[in-house]
Amino acid sequence: MRHHFTSTVMVSLAAALLFCCFCSIPEALAEKPDPRPITMSLGECVALTIRNNTNVEIAYLNRVLEKYDLITDTTFRYIPRVSIDGTARKAEDITNIQSRRDEKFAASATISQRIPTGGAIDFIFSKSLEHDTESGSLTENEVVRTGSWKVKLTQPLLQGAGIDYDLSFVRQAEVNEKVNIVNLKNTLMDEVAQGIEYYRELLTAMHAMEISKESMEISQKSLDNARVEVQYGRMAAMDLIQYESDLADRELSLERARNAYIKSQLSLAKHLSLDKDTKIIPSEKIDIEDMAFDEAKSLALARQNRPEYLLKHLDLEYKEYELIRKSRDTLPRLDLTAEYEDARTSTTNQPKTRQDDWAVQLEMNMPLFGTERRQLTSDELSAKAQVRIALIELKKMEDDLASDVENYIRDLKIKARSVKLAIKARELAQKKLEVEQIKAKAGRSSTFQIVTFQSDLFTAKYNELETKVSYLDALNDFDKFLGTTLDTWKIDFKTQRQGAKKSITEVHSDR
Repeated sequence: MRHHFTSTVMVSLAAALLFCCFCSIPEALAEKPDPRPITMSLGECVALTIRNNTNVEIAYLNRVLEKYDLITDTTFRYIPRVSIDGTARKAEDITNIQSRRDEKFAASATISQRIPTGGAIDFIFSKSLEHDTESGSLTENEVVRTGSWKVKLTQPLLQGAGIDYDLSFVRQAEVNEKVNIVNLKNTLMDEVAQGIEYYRELLTAMHAMEISKESMEISQKSLDNARVEVQYGRMAAMDLIQYESDLADRELSLERARNAYIKSQLSLAKHLSLDKDTKIIPSEKIDIEDMAFDEAKSLALARQNRPEYLLKHLDLEYKEYELIRKSRDTLPRLDLTAEYEDARTSTTNQPKTRQDDWAVQLEMNMPLFGTERRQLTSDELSAKAQVRIALIELKKMEDDLASDVENYIRDLKIKARSVKLAIKARELAQKKLEVEQIKAKAGRSSTFQIVTFQSDLFTAKYNELETKVSYLDALNDFDKFLGTTLDTWKIDFKTQRQGAKKSITEVHSDR
C-alpha cells in the first residue's frame, strides 16, 4: 500500500514539473505577430531621419563637447584664473639632552589675469604661521607670523606681443566653431539625402513589384486563353511554349522585384533606426513637375550654401591667423617683467617688521644661428605656403563651381526630356499592343507578336519608372550639391539638439 502511495506521489510531482516547464517557455520563443504596416510619406521619412538617425544623434552629441571647447578657448581665455595652495607641517627632534618641535602652516591664493596684449597680471596673497618649541632654549615657544601680497606684470614686447597675436587664438577657435557647424549641417544634409534615396528605392521596388505582378497575371491569362485555343483546335500545341516561357520570365521578374523590395525595406528601417521587422509602405506619388533652372541663381546658392566651398573659405581664414603668429615668432624674445611685493612679519617678543620690494626686468633671447632659428624660419615659410595653397584651392573651387552647376543643370534638362520620351514610349507601346490584339482576333497576328508586344509594354513601364526616379534622384543630388537640402524640406537647422528622438507613431500623431 505504501509503495502504491509513493508511486502516485511521484507521478503527480512529475506531471506538475512538466506543466511548470511548459508554462515557463520564454515569450521570445513564441511566434511574433507580424507588425502592422505603416504608411509613410517622403516628408515623414525626412522628419524621422532628423529625429531618429544614429549619425545625426552622434553629430549632435559631439556638439556638446565642441561648444564646451569653444567657451574654454574664447570666453575663459580672458577670465581670471584663481588657485589656492596650502601646507601644514609638524616635526619633532628629541635627544637625551633637549627636544625641538616645529609646526608650520602656510596658505596662498593666486589670481592670474591674461590680457589681450599677450601679457599677464598675477596677484599673489600668502600667509604663514611658524611655531618653534625647544626645551632649554631662550627662544622657547617662538611664534612667527608672516603675511604678504605681490603683484607681477609680464608683457612680451616683440615675439608673442600684440593684440592681433593674442586674439588670433580666439579667432581660430571661432573659425573652428564655424567649421563644426558647417560639418553638422553637412551631416544632416547627407543623412536626409540618403534617407530620400532609400525611400525612393523602396518606392521604385514597390512599383516594380506591381508592374511585375500585373505582367505575370496578364501572361497567365494569355497562357490560359492559348490553352483554350489549343483545346478547340484553333492553335497548335507547340505555340504554348512561347506563352509558358514568357510566364516563367514574368515569375522570375516578380521574385527579383520582391527581393529588391525586402532589401529596400531593411535599408530604410535601418537608416531610420526602426525595428528591422517594421513594414513601411511608401505613400508618395512619383509625380514630375516642369521646373525652370536659373544657372546664375544656382551658382549664387552654391557659393552661399555649399559646405565644401564654405569650408575652403574657413580654412583660408584659419591659416591666415596662423601666419600672423608664425611671422611674429621669428622676432627676438624680449619680455618686460615688473613686480611689487609687500611683506609683514611679527615674531614673539620682537617688533613687527615690514618689507617692500619692487623690481623691473627686461629679458631677451634671440637665436642667431642654428636649428632653433631655422625651425622658426621654416614655420613661417610653411605658414605662408599654406595660405597660398588655400588661396589656389579656393580659386579652383570657384572656377569648378560654375562648370559643375552647368553640368548639373544640363543633366537635369536631359533627364526631364527623357521622362517625357519614356511616357510617350509607354503610351505608344500600350496602343501598339491594343492594335495587335485587335488584329489577333481577326486572325491577322501571331502568338509571337502578341507576346513580344506585351513584353515591350512592360519594358516601357519599367523604363518610365526608372527614368522618373532617376530624374528625382538627380534633383536630390543637385539640392545636396547646392547645400540647400534642408531649405528645400523646410528643416529648421539648429546647432544644438532640441529634443529626444521621436518614434514613428509620434510622427504619425503629429500629422
